This record gives sequence, C-alpha cells and structure tokens, in this order.
Amino acid sequence: MKSAECNTIQYSVLQLHSEALWRDRVQVNKTVLWGVVGAGVAIFLVVICAVLVIPALTKTPGPGDQFEFPISWQRSKDPDVPDAANTTIELYEDGTAQLSGISLGHIETSADARLCVADASEGDAGDARWEVDDDGVLHVRSVDGEAVFLPGAGRFSGSDWSELREPFCDETFVDFSPSRDEAEDAAARRVRGSSSPMAPPMSFAPGTARVC
Repeated sequence: MKSAECNTIQYSVLQLHSEALWRDRVQVNKTVLWGVVGAGVAIFLVVICAVLVIPALTKTPGPGDQFEFPISWQRSKDPDVPDAANTTIELYEDGTAQLSGISLGHIETSADARLCVADASEGDAGDARWEVDDDGVLHVRSVDGEAVFLPGAGRFSGSDWSELREPFCDETFVDFSPSRDEAEDAAARRVRGSSSPMAPPMSFAPGTARVC
C-alpha cells in the first residue's frame, strides 16, 4: 500500500514538474515571439521613416510647393525692353518646360561662388527640362543650352518663388515676375490668409539689369 502511495505521489510530482516546464517553455516561446514581432515593427517603422519621412523633411522646396502647376513667369516690366512680356518660362509637373525668349548658354561659377549663365544667347524658345538642385536653384536645360534661375529669399527662411532672377556671368541679370494667373492666385491666397508673409527685396548679388 505504501509503495502504491509513493508511486502515486511521485507521479503527481513528476506531472506537476512537467506542467511547470511546459508553462515555462510556452512563456519563453511567447517572449521570443513578441520579441520577433517587436523587432519587425521597429524595422518597419525605420523603413517607413527612411523612405517617406526623411525625404519629405529634407526635400528642397521648389516652385510646386508654392504654386500649382503649370507655373509661369514673364520678364519683369522694363521700359528699355518693350517686349518683356514675350520672355516667358512655364514649368510643368512632369519636369518639362516651355521657353520663350529665354537667354541660354552654359553654366559657370562666378567669383563670389554663385552659379551664372555664360555665353548667353539673345533668346531661345522651345521645349526644355527643369529641376531644382539641393541649393534651391532652378535649372532649365534644352538642346540650345541651359540657364539657372534664383528664387527670392523668404521673409523668415526658405525661398520665395514669386520672383526669379536669371544671373549672367558678366554681372548682368534678368528678373522675372509671376504671370497674371500666378499673381492672381498668390493675391487670393494672401487675402484668405493662407499664404506666407510677403518676402522682402531679393537677396541677390549686385549687378545690372540686362537689356536685350
């Protein structure tokens, strides 16, 4: 009788021990599983941050962040240039552009380390491509040459694309203002209070207005 009772007790102890080991193993497996899930979520968030968030925060603002495409400018009024309104540049969202009367050449760096247009033509028209570099400079390229355009300085920071300047390496320049549609759109947004404050005069290098 005592032997049977001892066997029963031993069996019960072994059973309890086995159950305890099983529970510990299940707990360890759950911990490992949650660790794997947590690591996967962390990796997913890092990937999302790298792919979406960081580029959005570090992206150089372009004209499309201020106006709706297509965006167009025309040469600012100049009493010495009666046909200034015929000198225009229009940008499209797909990276293409349409030029009229734009002086193109090749790009050099001036003595004060600014990009400028050298050996500029009198005025070219036709199709082109455009992009904004990391420094916020607008580059326009066509089969006839290329040009750079500098946006105005924002009141507090960044760029103001409501004005453009095309700098030439002979220290002359041409200023551009928004076409009528862009100007009216900007004025409407200022009335609604949804636009940024007006920018001060552009912080460009000194030079002479180009007459051609």
